[in-house]
Amino acid sequence: MFWDACFEFGRLDKSEIARERIRTHDTHPAHFVFHEDGALDCVLRVTAPTLHSASSKVVRLLDRLRRNIDIDLEPITMRVYLAGSREPLPKLVGSAEIAAILAVSSQRVGQLAAGDNFPIPVQRLRMGPVYTLHAIREFDRLRRQRLGIVNTIGPL
Repeated sequence: MFWDACFEFGRLDKSEIARERIRTHDTHPAHFVFHEDGALDCVLRVTAPTLHSASSKVVRLLDRLRRNIDIDLEPITMRVYLAGSREPLPKLVGSAEIAAILAVSSQRVGQLAAGDNFPIPVQRLRMGPVYTLHAIREFDRLRRQRLGIVNTIGPL
């Protein structure tokens, strides 16, 4: 999976020196953006199987860049997203949460998951398949519609 990590650094005291050092050094795979107020952002794209490993990788890359450029950069914030999404990671659910959402037993979730209409899991872990909450809610909406079940509680 590809991940984008975005760092915000705030204002740099010696922004002209920082700009020049960043321009004259190879900063691949980082992309730096200088703002008019002197603030600096950095975007790194990495390949990693999980969010945790992606986060670790970008912190190591940023540390190496800081040493190579010889600028004291301390990030204010760091956000890691699936590449290209610029959105936080989706909420994930497993079979216990799905059973509660669908108001069925865990065994029934297994039966439904074996069907053709059930969403494809985003990942399979030791504890079982993991789905996005959005996909499960959409499945539930279509299932209720097909079965003629009226949602009297309101939106989930």
